[in-house]
Amino acid sequence: MALAIATFGSLESDNIGFLDERHNVGGLVSLGKVFSQPTTGPFTSAVDFFKTFFLPDWVEPEDTKDVFRQIYADLDRFFNDSGNLSCLQQPFCLVRPGLDAQNFLFVQGVDGSPLWLTGFIDFEATYTGP
Repeated sequence: MALAIATFGSLESDNIGFLDERHNVGGLVSLGKVFSQPTTGPFTSAVDFFKTFFLPDWVEPEDTKDVFRQIYADLDRFFNDSGNLSCLQQPFCLVRPGLDAQNFLFVQGVDGSPLWLTGFIDFEATYTGP
């Protein structure tokens, strides 16, 4: 099982974003809706990816837009002050938040041998990330 988990962590991509139904890195997913604006990815920069979570034009009411504008400006300032952080650069790895015991599939081994890990389920929140 540890080998399977390590293999997930070793998968790399030059793009950052969420996986689509064709297993490509696609745009942002929020509340079951895939945003298709050009600003939603896939991205080659983690900075651009993180900033899209706080685009003021995507929220209502106006006071929420103001909060998003402030967060966006703070992120911009942080990334500019931090320089070229290697952890935010390509290649990106596969991030699978729902990788827990309830999502592992096992079969009983033959003649009383140990269980065999045969698969994983529940990839809906998987994305490529830093």
